[in-house]
Amino acid sequence: MNGNLFENAPLSMKPSEKLRKSILELINTEITYTKNLKILQERYLIPLKEENLLTSDEADLLVKNIRDIYMFQKTFLEKLQEIKNNEKKMDAFEDVKQFQNIIYLIGKLFLEFCDKFRLYSTFCSCHSRAVKLLQVNTNEALKAFLIARNPKQQHTASLESYLITPIQRILRYPLLIKTMMKYMLKDSEEYLCMNNALISIEKVANYINEMQRINETFTPLFQDLAKRCPYVEILSTSSNIVKNDLEVRFSTIISLNCLILRDHAWSQNVQLRRKRC
Repeated sequence: MNGNLFENAPLSMKPSEKLRKSILELINTEITYTKNLKILQERYLIPLKEENLLTSDEADLLVKNIRDIYMFQKTFLEKLQEIKNNEKKMDAFEDVKQFQNIIYLIGKLFLEFCDKFRLYSTFCSCHSRAVKLLQVNTNEALKAFLIARNPKQQHTASLESYLITPIQRILRYPLLIKTMMKYMLKDSEEYLCMNNALISIEKVANYINEMQRINETFTPLFQDLAKRCPYVEILSTSSNIVKNDLEVRFSTIISLNCLILRDHAWSQNVQLRRKRC
């Protein structure tokens, strides 16, 4: 990830210069992030699946929907660069008002793609388990594979480092948007548009955090239940947040071949099927 463009900025910079730098920081870090997603796929995830170094479940846990995220982010970056390229005189802007169009279009882009950022919930909810898998794995072939892909054993080039970047990025968007908003005219149309984008992306970030918390809270419970009840297996889980309530109350419905647990606090369904003896 590129360093903050404001680190060496003089204190006397005009608001227009600070706004330009904040826009470039968004775009430049987006370029780096998209490249890192490509590296994650090509250096690690695709070869891991092709070489069958993990079980199917382990591979799915690591790979998840990272390809979908990459394709989405690639499109998002292309749109972002298109907005910048169409504003050919941006480098010469000396007044904040001159940024009205590009700021408005960036805000509109975030609003347009906001729902697609929810792709991250699946990846983020399984991240801690994926990292734990790598830390406790005794697979010697996997260890050799990871060393070969990162011979200098640099932390920034490790699989764990690449796996954390999607989480860091989705949580960084609100900060990048807020930085741009600091130098905009508060009563302008573009400020309102960017503020709506901020509200939307913060909702997505909160949604992802909640999904992570639900997954980390309930997954061990379901796994423990499966161990205690060897005659059942977990078929599927689905969740939809309806309350921010930590109280967990279960009701059970037992049918001929199926046990369904429903968590009323989170509207979490887990279907368990009787295993055949």
